[in-house]
Amino acid sequence: MSNYDIHKIMNIFIETKIKGEHVKNGLDTNELISKAKSSDNFYKFKKNIFFFFYKTKLDNKDAILMMYLIKPEGDKNTSGVYSNDLNELISFLESTFFPLDYTKFTRETINDENVGILKVVKTINKSEDLL
Repeated sequence: MSNYDIHKIMNIFIETKIKGEHVKNGLDTNELISKAKSSDNFYKFKKNIFFFFYKTKLDNKDAILMMYLIKPEGDKNTSGVYSNDLNELISFLESTFFPLDYTKFTRETINDENVGILKVVKTINKSEDLL
């Protein structure tokens, strides 16, 4: 992962924390993707990974919802099609935003295309968090 990629994600996280749009926790993935695309909040991380961030609540605490869409490369029928990208991404997120309060990976069909969805929620404490 390049320094540019790391810097980009950290900047968007900080920007979202300060002035990001708030969404209700539990919105459908398709609704969130559509909302992110229509509000220019949909970013490219790598050639096959896209992401967006929103403010939300987790257990009545302020939080940031980070969603990553991973489009599989190569043979899409193998079980490990997401593993390299997913391992690299989770490793980065854990080292940068530790502790992560909620993490879930699912495979979904978005616009007739199979994608992996990594949903991460990080609670924020505006006075104590460095990021």
